[in-house]
Amino acid sequence: GILNLYKNFNVATAALSGKAARRIEEATGYPSNTIHRLLEWQLEGGFARNESNPLNVDLVILDECSMIDDSLLLQLLKAMPDTAKLVLVFDDAQLSPIGAGSPAKDLLSSNLCINRLTKIHRQAESSGIKLDANKIRKNQDIFTPEDTFIDEHGNRLVQSPVIHGKDKDMEIYLYSDMKMSQDKIFQQ
Repeated sequence: GILNLYKNFNVATAALSGKAARRIEEATGYPSNTIHRLLEWQLEGGFARNESNPLNVDLVILDECSMIDDSLLLQLLKAMPDTAKLVLVFDDAQLSPIGAGSPAKDLLSSNLCINRLTKIHRQAESSGIKLDANKIRKNQDIFTPEDTFIDEHGNRLVQSPVIHGKDKDMEIYLYSDMKMSQDKIFQQ
């Protein structure tokens, strides 16, 4: 929708990862880059696009912002013309940045214009992935009484595998040691 509103303007779309940039292209038919490619990262260090050599854009739509640290966002802001607009797209339940700062989370507590999309489109309403993820976000136990049993010492143990969701799309395997976990991962 935003791309349609700005179809007569110079628009750049970008994401932190190449996979997300490709997904933007698939979903919109509009070219997209990683942030580093958009800012023209130089092997000798630094970005070619900066306050002295700004991007030729009217709008930048930036995805995966929850994983962008302060430093990278600052580099993008320096490379944007004063008249350009920036749309940040992120899920505050996604991974945090590896580097210092979390501008996306900081912005959520600001008085900037924030629009929240609340409908999940990747999983069905009855998806075990969605249901368990929401419980984890709320610090709730994802294991139901049907998933557990009491051993001879009175300990509550979880059966493995645990399968959740109407379509049985969430499988959880529990192992008692690292070697068993590694073997299962490599089997997949």
